[in-house]
This record gives sequence, C-alpha cells and structure tokens, in this order.
Amino acid sequence: MHRTLIVLATTLIAWAAAADVVVHPFRSQDPFLGVAVAERVAGALEGVEVFGPELAPALIAPLPVPGGFFNPIAVLPDGVVDRSGVAVLADALGVAAAVSGTLTVETDALRLELRAAVDGRGHTATVITALDDLDGLAARAAAIVARWTGASTAPVRPLDLSGDDAAVARARALLGAGFAIEALEALDGLTGLDATDAALRDGLAAALAGDDGAPAALGAVVALFQGDGPATVAAFERWAASGAPPVAYVWLGVLALSVEDPAAAVAAFDLAAAYPYGRAARAAARVVAGDEAGAREDLAQVERRAGPAALLVASFAAQALEDGVLEDRLLATLGRVAPFLTYPFERRSFLAFDRDDPLTAAQVLAVALELDPASDLYWTNLGWARYLLGDLAGSETASRRALELDASQFIARYNLGLVEVVTGRLEDALTTYAAALRLDPEVDDEAIDDLVAAEERYPEALGVPFALATLLDQEGDRDGAAAAFERYAARAAAALPAWSAPAHGKYRRETAPRPPRRAN
Repeated sequence: MHRTLIVLATTLIAWAAAADVVVHPFRSQDPFLGVAVAERVAGALEGVEVFGPELAPALIAPLPVPGGFFNPIAVLPDGVVDRSGVAVLADALGVAAAVSGTLTVETDALRLELRAAVDGRGHTATVITALDDLDGLAARAAAIVARWTGASTAPVRPLDLSGDDAAVARARALLGAGFAIEALEALDGLTGLDATDAALRDGLAAALAGDDGAPAALGAVVALFQGDGPATVAAFERWAASGAPPVAYVWLGVLALSVEDPAAAVAAFDLAAAYPYGRAARAAARVVAGDEAGAREDLAQVERRAGPAALLVASFAAQALEDGVLEDRLLATLGRVAPFLTYPFERRSFLAFDRDDPLTAAQVLAVALELDPASDLYWTNLGWARYLLGDLAGSETASRRALELDASQFIARYNLGLVEVVTGRLEDALTTYAAALRLDPEVDDEAIDDLVAAEERYPEALGVPFALATLLDQEGDRDGAAAAFERYAARAAAALPAWSAPAHGKYRRETAPRPPRRAN
C-alpha cells in the first residue's frame, strides 16, 4: 500500500482544479422516484466528472473516534437535502459541487426544491411541472445545475417508471444503500436497457467479480460493502489513482485503521490532510492514536480556515480531547460557516450548561429554535436555561411549548413542575410531577437535585420541600421524604392547605417510631 500511496501523491496537484459534481438522491415520498430523477439530472451534465445517486450516499468517509468510527452525516437532521447538508457533503468529499433536494408529488403538480453547494456558495431553486412531465422536470433541473456548476447539458434520457426504468431506479437505490448483489439481481433479466443502464449492469457485474476493469468509483463502492479488507483497499487505491476526489485518501486511512495497519493509516491521512476535511480526519485519527500534540496542530489549521464538514469533524476531535473551550470555539465558527445547521448551536448549549453559563445556553438555543422551531428538545432546554436565569415566566412558556410538541417529554414536565412549585402553585406542581412519573416511574435524580437547590434559592416558596418529599417518597427514600415533609410542616405552620392533610398525616407515619421486631 505504501508504494501505491507514493504514486498516488502525484495526483494531489489536480485536486484544486477538479470539477467534480456529486448528485445525491432527491428525497421523495417514493424513494425510487427521487433516485430516478436525480440520476437523470446527473446523467445530463457534461464537461464535469459526475457521481450519481447510486454512489453518492456511500462516498462520505466516517471519521475515527475512540472505540470505532462515526459518520458526520448522522448529526444532520435532514440528511443532505437542505442547504447545510449539501455544504457538508461537498466539503467532506472535496468536490466542487454537491446537489440534492426534495421532490414532492402534489395534487396537480411535481415540485422539486433543488439545493446545491458550489465552490463554497449555496444555491436554491424550485422547479414545478405537470404530474406527468418527469422528463421536463429533470431537464429543467439539469439546466439549473449546469448553470450553477459551469457544466454543459445533454438531452435528458426519457424516464418512464411504468416499465424497466422503475427496476433500474430500484437497483440504483439498492446500490447506494450498499446492496450491490441485490442491485445486480434487479438489473439481470431486463431486456430493454439502454446503453447507460446496460453499462451500469455490466460495471456492477465486473465490480462484484473483482475485475480491475470495472469503473473505479463503482468498484470502490461495491468493494466497500463486500467485507474483504485487502480487496477494498486495492479498489480504493485504484479509484484514487484514477483522479478521485480527495475523500478517497480519507477512506484509505479509515480502511487501514480498520485492518490495524497504523503505518498505512498515517501515510494515507498525511495525503488526505492536503484538504481541510482530510486534515480534520487526520486530527481525529491522531486523537485515537494518542498523538494529542499532532491533533492540536491539525485542529489549529482547521480552525483558521475550513468548511462545515471539516469544522464538524474538528469539533468531534476536540470533544474527544475533552477540551470544551476549543470545541466551543470550533462550533462557534461552524455556526457562522453553516448558519442553517442546528448541531453547533445544540452542542454549544450543552457545553454552556456544563460550565454553568445559562445565558449563553439560552442565546444559542434561541438560534437553534429559529432553525428548528418544532424541536421539543430545544424548547425543553430553553425552559431550563430560563429557569436558571430567573426568568420563571419564560421558563414556563418554553416548557409548555415543549409539551405541546411532545406530550411524552417528561423532562419538560419536571421543569414545568419546578417553576409551578417555586411560584406558589404546589397543587399544580404535584399534578405535573405525577404526570412525569406516569411517563417514567423512575424518578429523575436531577429533578430531586433541582428541588434541593430551589429550597435555598426560593426560601419563600413554602411548597418546595413538599414536592421534594413527594419525589423522594416515590424513589423509596423514606427518611429523606420524612425530613422534607417535616421542613414543609415547619414552614407552613398552622396554614397547611386542607388538601395537604393526607400528606401531612403520611409524614407523621413516616417519622413515627418503627414497631419492635417480633422474636421468631
């Protein structure tokens, strides 16, 4: 592998001039429809190297983390169909452009929301055609993508999903998901394939047979899912030597780690480090290898100038280093580079909570909610941040909004119950806590800690120890519950509400001397 990598290093100079375009499957109610239209768009582009939807889902290399590997796409709530997703895809692969979108079949029309990242800039467009005009939809979309990328266009191949085209679309979707054998089975026996689809079938058969003559990118993707380590490495070396995007070298580093060849991994990641995502991946690999100094050197380079995928991976590496300050800084930069991505704001809120900084947590959660106003998690955490800031009305509003979005959000119920009890609504709070316990009978330890802290923070809130006793009793802490009931009785004195009498009686039973044990 080392001699091959030395030879492959000569291709690095071509990366800056590469005009690779990746067309990811379009999201649609029928996934085969999204793949079919995306393939027609990809197939109509000329003058650039195009990777179509049958390859695109497999191209992003996972990054090494302690204990295994992790695909950064996993933190994108919408995958790669939105503006942030295509930016991450292009940056991770080291290509000039990435294209995706959402295809919706409406009552009387087809609507395609196109998204692209081209040379670091985002593009969006909407194409609407009649329900039966798939060819027109693909042609118009291809023309838009060509204008964005500087490509030229060829006529779009006709698309008729009532015939063999449906089976071909299914085969392409299977291939993109890693089911190469099943994809070939879907193509075998089809007699009406045109030259493009026949070439896919023949190339797929050659790749599965291990034939070096198979298209290089196809051969690499097929080998990836066959479980043969040396054969996969050889396939990716062939792809890299053919002028692949730089992500091929990240893959070679990852593959070397997976077969426990650290020397080959170092050589591959050193080549990958010529582009930002590869440098971030090398930083992650160095963290796993225990090379903290080398990892920090790489992270400093990424922090100065990098795209969203590189910054995302760099933040994971900083997290593995347990350097919250560096991670927060990288995430802040990521939030500026990819302002439509929720992850950096979400993660920064957790880091802010860890360092007892509720103001920053509230600020970044407010941005996250602008991007994803339907997130019950963000509303729940905003409720907690506002509680810590003393904004009890704002905390209650946020918690109630979280419960409107997801009635099973028991943490939001704990937050709401806490606000109710410190604002003098003990009966309401007990109802809220009871609802939380119905969802999960195991008492949340932090809810108990919060009530303990509230006793000191809000001494005028007489009901706090009553609520605390209720949770301690549910948890089985008899002595703690009795002590909390006693504090409640002492505070409330003779002004005990009538509805609390049963609980007060229980407190007396809890604190009564235990009967002597009988001798056997």
